[in-house]
Amino acid sequence: MIALLFMGLGLVLFIISLIFDDAKDISWFSIGLGEFIVGILMFAYHKYEVYKQYLTLTETSIKKNTLFGKEVQFKDVNQVKEFANEITVISKSSQIVIDTEVIQPESLKRLKKALHNKGLSINKIEVN
Repeated sequence: MIALLFMGLGLVLFIISLIFDDAKDISWFSIGLGEFIVGILMFAYHKYEVYKQYLTLTETSIKKNTLFGKEVQFKDVNQVKEFANEITVISKSSQIVIDTEVIQPESLKRLKKALHNKGLSINKIEVN
């Protein structure tokens, strides 16, 4: 996720340098027009994820609100794992990976409480 941010910022700085005439002799083909377009799309997607509500908790499910959102029903959950700033909710048919650095601390507490109330324990994976 941070890589997307740096790529987007790099493209913004490149555009600013084009505007102020510092990089007029750089060909669009030297950086690749495709890379430029993909960078813009990745930056836009990052902004979409940051400003859109990250998770929706209901009585029966967790939904991750991304471009191609995923939803897991609590009744189908087999396992919940926590490792490296991520909580992974695994069900019979799918899984959701929740980035704990993106979610607000109060919302993270609510998520953990909701999982606990549904009888789901979070297995913390530690590396020695």
